[in-house]
Amino acid sequence: TCGPVNCLCVQVSRLLRCSVEEDDCAPLWLSHSCAVLLQTGRLPTSALYLCHGALAMLSWRGRTVGHDCEELLLLIPEVLLSLDTSVKESSTAMVVARVFMLWSGASLDCLQGENCPPLLRGAVRGGATLPRRLLEHVYAHWDHPLDGVRHQTRSLFRNLLLLHQASMDPPADSSTDPYITSLACSLLELEWHMRGKYGSLACLVEQLGAQYLLALDAGLPSRLLGLMGDQTLAPYAGELLEKLFVSHKTQLSAGEGTEERWMETWHQTWVRPLMEVLCQAKLEQTTYIMDYFLPRLLRCNPASLGHMVRALQEKARAQGSRGTVGALMTCMRAARAQGVLQPMEESLWALVPLPLLRHALVHKHDQVRMDTLGLVCESHRSTETVSWQEMDLTRHFLPRNLNSQSPGVRQQTVGLLKKHVSEDHAEAVLHCLTSNFLEVKQLASTLLRRLPTPVVHLRDSDRLQSLLKVALDLSTSTRPFDSVTAAHILNLLLIFCFCLSAEAVLNLQVLNLHWVAFMICVSVVQVLMKCLRDEVIKAELSLLQAAAACPLYGRLHCITVALQQLDTQSLVLTSQWQGVVSELIPVCYRMSDVVAPVVQSSSPEGLIPMDADSDMSAALQHILHEIQPRHTNDFFTSAWRLDTNTVKVDQQSGPTHTGERRGGERYRVTAQMVLVCCWRSMKEVCMLLGEVCQSFPLHSPTKNGLITEEQVEGVGQYFREQLLQSRHRGAFELAYVGFVGLTDMLCSQKLQQLPSHWLREVLGEVRSSDRSSKLCATRRSAGIPFYIQALVSSEPKSSSRSLLKMTMKELTALAMQTDNMDGDGGAVHALNILRALYRDTRLGENIIPFVAEGLQAAVLGFTSPIWAVRNSSTLLFSTLITRIFGVKKGRDEHSKKNRMTGREFFTRFPALYPFLLTQLEEAVGSVNSDSGEVKLHPSLFLLLLVLGRLYPSPMDGSASPLCLAAFVPFIIRCGRSAVYRTREMAARALVPFVQVPLVPATIQTLLEGLPLHPGPGAQQNHIHGTLLQVRTQMCPLIFMLFSTQCVNNSHHRSTRRNMLQYSCCMVVFISEMSSILRSTSALMETSTRRHHAVGKWFTSWIILIFLPVSLAQYEDFLFEKGDLNLWVEPFQWARLLHMHISALVQPMVTDGFRRSELLRLSSLAREQARACKRSLGALPPLPQFSNTVEHSRLTVQAERAKLGLDVLSHLRNSSFLRSINEHHDLF
Repeated sequence: TCGPVNCLCVQVSRLLRCSVEEDDCAPLWLSHSCAVLLQTGRLPTSALYLCHGALAMLSWRGRTVGHDCEELLLLIPEVLLSLDTSVKESSTAMVVARVFMLWSGASLDCLQGENCPPLLRGAVRGGATLPRRLLEHVYAHWDHPLDGVRHQTRSLFRNLLLLHQASMDPPADSSTDPYITSLACSLLELEWHMRGKYGSLACLVEQLGAQYLLALDAGLPSRLLGLMGDQTLAPYAGELLEKLFVSHKTQLSAGEGTEERWMETWHQTWVRPLMEVLCQAKLEQTTYIMDYFLPRLLRCNPASLGHMVRALQEKARAQGSRGTVGALMTCMRAARAQGVLQPMEESLWALVPLPLLRHALVHKHDQVRMDTLGLVCESHRSTETVSWQEMDLTRHFLPRNLNSQSPGVRQQTVGLLKKHVSEDHAEAVLHCLTSNFLEVKQLASTLLRRLPTPVVHLRDSDRLQSLLKVALDLSTSTRPFDSVTAAHILNLLLIFCFCLSAEAVLNLQVLNLHWVAFMICVSVVQVLMKCLRDEVIKAELSLLQAAAACPLYGRLHCITVALQQLDTQSLVLTSQWQGVVSELIPVCYRMSDVVAPVVQSSSPEGLIPMDADSDMSAALQHILHEIQPRHTNDFFTSAWRLDTNTVKVDQQSGPTHTGERRGGERYRVTAQMVLVCCWRSMKEVCMLLGEVCQSFPLHSPTKNGLITEEQVEGVGQYFREQLLQSRHRGAFELAYVGFVGLTDMLCSQKLQQLPSHWLREVLGEVRSSDRSSKLCATRRSAGIPFYIQALVSSEPKSSSRSLLKMTMKELTALAMQTDNMDGDGGAVHALNILRALYRDTRLGENIIPFVAEGLQAAVLGFTSPIWAVRNSSTLLFSTLITRIFGVKKGRDEHSKKNRMTGREFFTRFPALYPFLLTQLEEAVGSVNSDSGEVKLHPSLFLLLLVLGRLYPSPMDGSASPLCLAAFVPFIIRCGRSAVYRTREMAARALVPFVQVPLVPATIQTLLEGLPLHPGPGAQQNHIHGTLLQVRTQMCPLIFMLFSTQCVNNSHHRSTRRNMLQYSCCMVVFISEMSSILRSTSALMETSTRRHHAVGKWFTSWIILIFLPVSLAQYEDFLFEKGDLNLWVEPFQWARLLHMHISALVQPMVTDGFRRSELLRLSSLAREQARACKRSLGALPPLPQFSNTVEHSRLTVQAERAKLGLDVLSHLRNSSFLRSINEHHDLF
């Protein structure tokens, strides 16, 4: 009934407001059970789940909504919006997005009922406060790192459109709705690198149709196709294009007119721009069009293929580019891959003649040849037979393309020709196992395993014995790739021996194939292990001999690969395998002990024994004594030859040897070989132990496994020692891989506690580390971050991530203690570990809630007096910038592809708002160029770098709990710095903190701060910094002023008029004394208070830029690099400045310039032009590449004078100066 539901809505509303009233109608038991929710200190998520429960459990569809229920519906979004800045956990952000979606669905159900709630209708109508705030939430979360949040945000935007339509009374046509039009124009004006924009535009297409957006922006198809060259945007652009052309086709087919007529319109809209792009596109753009657009277009309308072919064949072939042939092959390849084209029906050869295909197969452009080969080789069905035409074309292709110098072309060719591989070339494939390229080895091994046994000719026992001997010999080679070859050969032999044995077993009618496989594998492993034990004994006596004659890592790699082929889920011969594991693990430990002194040395690359550990130093001295030449010091430049037959072992003095440089069989040994042998041996030990722990079943009282809990715990302690003590990067990086395999299998009740125990132990060591600690303080803390990274990442995804939370809390607290000169090691380790955790992809979005604390630690670390802390803070800061803004997506460092709006940034990381503001206020205190001293706060660069990564959005509103205007005074103050880089970064950082409507006032304020007259009080750094900030603030104005989109919208027309009041003309000059002349833009505005000063600036700039009185006075520094000709860049600057001034002055009509000043400047310009012409004529004629510096100076000056005359001609007809004359006597 309605009564209880209304009562429940009232109770939920009171709980959300955290208030109690006397007329509470709820049952007593409910009031008592909810008492804890009325406490002021309750968790913010309590209100979130109250909203979730109310929306999920109450029915909103098909019933009359009372006043209380209506108030609850309006209260819920307010509560959710208040959580935007306090949500840190990714899982909580997902719940917030889902509850928003539930609320919008419930509200829509209420509005679509018979009795529409009046309060709700008015509150959700476009233009009201609630939709505006919800749209701000959408803009802040549509690029969220979590896919689920992005999808829910897109659905919320769709429902907001539906809510606006449902709230209209009477219902109106959405295509003429001013609110929808304004929203669509705003979306189209946003930068195209914002991925959420595409989903929102797709929602508009779903609601209003493609014709609506095409009417607002007819160039939308070409613009989206132009974005196909960007890998990060191509999927989103392709999805939006599909929505558009499918909707457009539906609308056209439903309208009036014949099919032929509307189809022609559709082709002109979508196919014609595609053809133009394909004829001129770059390789990346063509590739992504093939992936994300063309197949979808052909699926929508297969008949378009004929139109494409006819259109391309009618065009003339473009010279020097892919041209029409490349576009034709691209379209045909996509059509055949999609099944639109069937060669079995001869349709392929009817559309495109064979001579044209032969020509395309030998085209001069690589991509044309690859597309044509793909057309020949690829098909919609993998079972499609090869026709004689395809074989003929393949034979035509091969002789002319086998010698391609491009690795990418060779790789594509191999991939496309796989379907034509013949089994008669198995011997050649077998020889490919010896290739130095790992991928070639893997492909050859995979192919050989798929071939029948008779084809590979491995039935002969002599051949098997020969291959086995080759594999065993290669496993002791000093070339690392030979051990990989040996492993592939042994793996191949295992498979074929199993096949032969299986045939014999089947003939005996004994169906135990697993027994056969395990018996063969255990025999091979035992043979390899016996050889390994003997070689470890030799290495214990002489590591030099082991590195030269029988490196240990080859045998162990073969054992690892053999174990990887076992099906451990169906074990047989358990007792034999338990014995193998019991022997194998101790052998690995012994092998590790042999090579540990090298990889755990403080300088393993040079084998310099500087460790404090006496045992370690003694072991290193033993190795150094062994490899050091006896009479010369040229060991590292000339290899030493060791005669293995002359090695003698003395129990007291250790191994000695004599050697000679010529004669007999010798081994060439260097210190590098010893190091390679050691770190690769350590690598293989770690990989094998990780494989054993991860793959073999655990022994328990209820299950007969192969490895015991004690053995697992021992392996874990081994990994701990290696990761915390190894200094060689190759050793501890691969030890991490093996340790990850161990942590993934810790599943039993006893072993589940090991990661937590190990983690607390190592964090305790890090916390107490100092200069006497054995933990490696250099090499970015070596293996310590890897050890903690593996332990933290081992938590199940469904858990609460308690280890991660505990670790991050302790590390961030330790990292912020950066001013302790005696205990700097802990902070350095903490910063390095944090960097590794932020880079770990296994942690995914679980690390995002800790980004704000990490950035605070990095910024504070820059203020430390300890260099090691500052260095680690730099690395951490760089990692966090990538984590926040994404990997660099272009060459431009300041591209908006790697930026986000200020509102989105501070909504996602609210804790950074007060921190950055406080730090900026502190840092700005040291910025003072008036004193003449260069002072730079340590963290100012970082602060400006972060703030400069933000940018303003036309969607940003004025209402926000995080007021961005508070940063503006401090950023402006940074423009006074004596450091040029600081002024430049401050100008860029100011942009996102000034809303577009406030830009003119900000520019006016900046200009009013300029000195009116030159003098000793005028600081050039202040002037330069102010002009830089004016220039960057002009960018939003110019964008709004000259934007061609949505010109019919009244709001934008008003905005453009306001901009014109403040930006009548823009002229540029900023000179940097230490480098070549740079030109930027400054503003001339119509405020009567500043006309006189700005006019004088304007006159001075024209004279200085175009009409310098003395060449030597203004241009000597342009050519300070000796005879290097630098005339091109000043040429381009002057022409660019001329173009900008002309574009801004031309719209101003007629006269107004004072005649006397015009004549004076024109006379000066003409005199300069004549002087340059006379001087150039007096110079001896020389080729352009041999011109002198004097000739370059005169050429630049002549061009300046010419452009200056043209500017003065424009100014003569400018009504702008006339308006200035009406107020002041400017000149």
